[in-house]
Amino acid sequence: MSDDVVKLTEVPSEAEAVELCGYLNANGVRASFDKGDVNAGLAWATPLGGAQEILVHAEDLELATELLAGLTG
Repeated sequence: MSDDVVKLTEVPSEAEAVELCGYLNANGVRASFDKGDVNAGLAWATPLGGAQEILVHAEDLELATELLAGLTG
């Protein structure tokens, strides 16, 4: 089992990050989120914590990508 974490996508708010990670986790993908550097210097100007990076384990990336495509397609 690998501990490598990769970026799956980015969402505009912390609320959306919580929702998407919940969906991914419920479907067998170990997912988390992090502000990372997507809002560097702009945290004060972004609502609800601003954009968030959705992170998954590298070995879960293919399934995560398929699940995400099912939501957007």
